[in-house]
Amino acid sequence: MFVSVFDMFKIGIGPSSSHTMGPMLAANRFVVLVREKLPKNDGAISLKITLFGSLAHTGVGHGTCKAVFAGLLGFLPDEEMDDFADLFDNLKAKKALKFNKQEIAFDPDKDIIVDKKTKKLHANTLCFDIADAEGNVVLSETYYSIGGGFIMNEAEMHAPPKQSSKEDIPFPFHNGQEMLEMGSEANLTLAQMKRANELTYRSQEQLDDYLEKIWCVMNDCIERGLQTGGELPGGLFVKRRAVNL
Repeated sequence: MFVSVFDMFKIGIGPSSSHTMGPMLAANRFVVLVREKLPKNDGAISLKITLFGSLAHTGVGHGTCKAVFAGLLGFLPDEEMDDFADLFDNLKAKKALKFNKQEIAFDPDKDIIVDKKTKKLHANTLCFDIADAEGNVVLSETYYSIGGGFIMNEAEMHAPPKQSSKEDIPFPFHNGQEMLEMGSEANLTLAQMKRANELTYRSQEQLDDYLEKIWCVMNDCIERGLQTGGELPGGLFVKRRAVNL
């Protein structure tokens, strides 16, 4: 299976790819599902979101709820969020979201439910349920934040992973020994073989631009950490240490 540098290094909000990036992507993906699949309903409908397992235990300190709100409001992890505060204040005031000209009741203070039970398929589970005025669920989806900013729904968790064929990339490998043997035969470094694999799916300019972008984000993050004092966000009163060191 081909794993790209685009999969390994992702730009997103901290502090956790599982607890913030994944839930934001899940909420954003649910919005797409709502726009595509929500049946027309002239009556009142409402949205409730349940965080299970690890997301319920540590989600408050890791900003999971904020990430979900951002996803519902259309933000993606690698985008600027300058107007998030204004949009979130509007959501809290109206207690409703609007999709396809249809209003969905959602109170951010009450309609995210924390359930510390762990689901069988994964510890990081989010359930989105839209119900009518009688409480009948009209649209539902469950997502699993499986790590590294990857998410899967129920069907995808049960489906076998898609494997790349050997013809897809010039240097396919399954372990370190295979990489070393191929590098010796081709007289190439691991980095050169990896670059050749990446260029199967994108141009050299796209690859180099992305790598530069990743480095700039990493470097900016380091610089902010070295210059910022006080406490980390999240309400756990964790002191920032780098600036003093």
